[in-house]
Amino acid sequence: MNRSGLGAKGAKSISSTQAGRSRTGDVGGGPDKVIRSFGGSDIKGWYDATNILLAGTANNADLTFWYDKGPDQTHLHQSTAAEKPHYIHDGLNGHPVVRGDGSDDVYKTADAGGTAKNVDWGASCSAFVLVKAANDDNNHGIFGGDSGGSVPKSRFGFGSMQDENPDRMRIECFGRVDNGGEVNFQVDSFYNTGGGIPTCRNQFVLYYLEYKINAGETGAEDTFTRSAYTKEAVSAVSTSSTGETNENKVTSSDANAMAAKGFDTDQMVVFKNIHTAMGFLDGDLAFLLFSNKHYSLKERQKISKAIQQIYGYSGIN
Repeated sequence: MNRSGLGAKGAKSISSTQAGRSRTGDVGGGPDKVIRSFGGSDIKGWYDATNILLAGTANNADLTFWYDKGPDQTHLHQSTAAEKPHYIHDGLNGHPVVRGDGSDDVYKTADAGGTAKNVDWGASCSAFVLVKAANDDNNHGIFGGDSGGSVPKSRFGFGSMQDENPDRMRIECFGRVDNGGEVNFQVDSFYNTGGGIPTCRNQFVLYYLEYKINAGETGAEDTFTRSAYTKEAVSAVSTSSTGETNENKVTSSDANAMAAKGFDTDQMVVFKNIHTAMGFLDGDLAFLLFSNKHYSLKERQKISKAIQQIYGYSGIN
């Protein structure tokens, strides 16, 4: 595969033929233009399996880089052969996806040379993710923040808890504070599938997620806002339940410090959540976009429709 042009910020979607199937892409406009116009410089990572830079990759081959289509050129990278996700030509409506084996396949954010690259997060972040997990009763980590930043520090993540009945989607914020000694904290918003949000078990689902650090609050539950939306992106889904670990250790001073610096600037882990209990994603990612903003109703609906247009609408829940 030609590795030249990694810094090209205008990379388009695939408009070629793979495995005998036509790839209709973003040529001179279309869904990529919509995403770029609404996201702009706030996009911190834009990973689309139809990216033209992946077009020369053989079906079911190791994928060392999943290239960023956004302005920061923060790619997803894996150098270890056994831990590389695979590129699948016909994953969703004849369009490609990137597949993890649920065992050890994982990416971390990196520059064009594969060197670890931190992400400069703000205090209000969001993610669009088009994902399918295996039809099993295991937990599937989809992404999570990894940070060696200074205390107090905060991160965010997402996963599918399929060891529950019904399945639960887990949107989380977590980190560490100095409360008489370094203390880990965590707050989770759980969404029972069937209660307003679909499961990604054995089907592709498009989610829009929001995370926010609120200054001046006491306790992590109030300091961090976590919200989930369906593909219609009209309004946030009601939380089924929440969970906390040491959430009362976060002081108002911690909240102010974390809000001022934003979520900690370090690598994102994709195809895995950093919590051991969540594990790796056994399944497919077609699209993932991280942003340093919360989108308005019009913006998130336009981006959601653009993602669905890229992948053909059918079978996207």
